[in-house]
Amino acid sequence: MPSIRLAVDRFEGRDEQIAVLVADDGRVLNFPRGLLPAGTRGGEVLALAIVPDAGPSGSSAGVDVNAAPADELRALPGVGPVLAERLVAGRPYKDVDELARVEGLGAAKLERLRPLVAAGPTPGGAPAPIRLRVERPADGPGGDARLATDDGREVVLPGDLLPGPVGAGEGLTLALERDTESTRQVAEETRSIQEQLRSRDPGGDLKL
Repeated sequence: MPSIRLAVDRFEGRDEQIAVLVADDGRVLNFPRGLLPAGTRGGEVLALAIVPDAGPSGSSAGVDVNAAPADELRALPGVGPVLAERLVAGRPYKDVDELARVEGLGAAKLERLRPLVAAGPTPGGAPAPIRLRVERPADGPGGDARLATDDGREVVLPGDLLPGPVGAGEGLTLALERDTESTRQVAEETRSIQEQLRSRDPGGDLKL
């Protein structure tokens, strides 16, 4: 399935954890910020591709200690507010073993967390694919499908973005990567528009 371009318009919600993405055709998608490539900023363009999941649905990649907000980390067993903040402050981690350097996270606690967490890609690295499970298929043409990540985060997508008809419980793999070239083109187009407007109104206070 070909990739779809999505522009990052803004971040909303509690702690700005919802990314508002705009597709080329003008559709607006709300996406959990933690599923975007690490360090994604407003104005960037992302490429989205969704394919059927070849692996068994339901195996968990775990909570991403490089991307999850502190309140999500606090939901892990044995992780309180202080330890959650230390985990955030200690980023990035190249693998789960690196969590051992966080003060207050002993060997026993690390072994308890190991099957529940993952060290996702750090800024500049290639983002890992995201596994999704179909919770509720789209209800007819133009409807939205409700999906969930293996760690329980909800994702709502237009049904026509999915690879053909899918039923409840089916697994999908989603890849969301930076489209550097498209981001550069958008920035150049914005600068060109700004320059044209300034030439028409040199004394104006231009804000885009």
